[in-house]
Amino acid sequence: MKAKIVRFQEQLQAGEAVKVKRGLGTLGVLVVEDLRTGAILELQDGFLPAQRKDIWDHWPKFSKRVVEYKNVKKKPVFVRFLDLV
Repeated sequence: MKAKIVRFQEQLQAGEAVKVKRGLGTLGVLVVEDLRTGAILELQDGFLPAQRKDIWDHWPKFSKRVVEYKNVKKKPVFVRFLDLV
């Protein structure tokens, strides 16, 4: 399945001891729009740590790119980047 990147969300530090969540300086969620259905999805899984950092640090070069994703246990998972729209 294919989707266009809509926005980027930073990964947040979480845990019971953390009262205020703070950004970790890396990608947490890639928000995308499915090209066939128009559905808005959040891709959280399927990224390597180095990919998360690169995407977050250089997000303009990833804006509006098309990604491939698959559903695993009814959850969308990132597979790879495709060509620009």
